[in-house]
Amino acid sequence: QSGTLLILIILIILIILLGLLAVPLLATWGGAAFVCATVDEQLGVSAAFQRGRTLIVPFLWIFTLLSFIIAGGYLLLIIPGILFTVWFFFAQYIVAEEDTRGMAALLKSREYVRGYGWAVFGRLMLIMIMGGILGAIPLIGPLLSIAFAPYSVLWMFLVYQELRTIKGEPVFAR
Repeated sequence: QSGTLLILIILIILIILLGLLAVPLLATWGGAAFVCATVDEQLGVSAAFQRGRTLIVPFLWIFTLLSFIIAGGYLLLIIPGILFTVWFFFAQYIVAEEDTRGMAALLKSREYVRGYGWAVFGRLMLIMIMGGILGAIPLIGPLLSIAFAPYSVLWMFLVYQELRTIKGEPVFAR
């Protein structure tokens, strides 16, 4: 009896651990695929997922870096967190489109935003307010938020493309 119960407990723990590992990986893969399809509109669904699979580790790394940097910024009294959010917002697009990884993608994002921080901040706030309003609608708000999410990703990609066109290849400030 106790041996069977122990095996069952171990099996449940293993399933939970597998789920805790699989869910973030699958979510990152799906997000990477969507960003790949956004930056290259010629990609079909299958090709986007194939390309996204190659970017799972770079996306996990960039999101890990962003989590620590932005959370640290918010711990330093909100303003630095907002600043870091604006500066590094385009890193995911840079990873997918320019094949730049890690801190280099973050620094490139910062250079694209340099001189346009308020404009980028305003666009981020607008998209967040629109998503918040849609999400606050009783009963259907969560569904509207889910439906709105791809449009916000596309819109912010267009902002990134515009900045990239304006700025060209960034020269890193010293």
